[in-house]
Amino acid sequence: MESTFMDDRVKYQYTFFKVIETSNLSFFNLTSIRTDYNFGRISESYLIDNFLFYEIKRGVSLATEIAWNQQGLIVAFGARYSYNKNNFRFDIFPSYKISDRKYLFTRMLLEYQTPLVGQVALYFRGQINYSTDFSSIGNLSNLYRLGLQYKNIRFGIGTPWFKALSTASLKKELVGIFVGVSI
Repeated sequence: MESTFMDDRVKYQYTFFKVIETSNLSFFNLTSIRTDYNFGRISESYLIDNFLFYEIKRGVSLATEIAWNQQGLIVAFGARYSYNKNNFRFDIFPSYKISDRKYLFTRMLLEYQTPLVGQVALYFRGQINYSTDFSSIGNLSNLYRLGLQYKNIRFGIGTPWFKALSTASLKKELVGIFVGVSI
């Protein structure tokens, strides 16, 4: 679970991962809600994203995805490569969306923790999403976290999803405080 508090919005994200025992299947859910507070106006966005992975080789899985957000239902198929060693994690997950608008969507995750003192570690997470329908340049967005981790609690500074390669300057609205806990 993680919450990010920014200048005019709060974003809450919950993730759940479960390996289905005695099988090569695993289930992942990401639920995200964002609420903006801007001059008394409240606007919200949400995402409920479910994945079913079938591991065909250590670190390599086939995947199906069913997601629902304010724009509608999304169905996709793809493959995921995941590398975990010591305090380093790397995932890349290209998928092909087959809903009303067909496009290639690629997610990349880099997560790293390095011990500092006792049970305190420096924590970094970067996520990059890229989507294209092959008729234009496509969309690239990023999310970053940098902070400290104590046991199962993480906190520090972070960004919401923002457009990469944008000519707009980085503003204080794009930086906030995050707090997360792993159960």
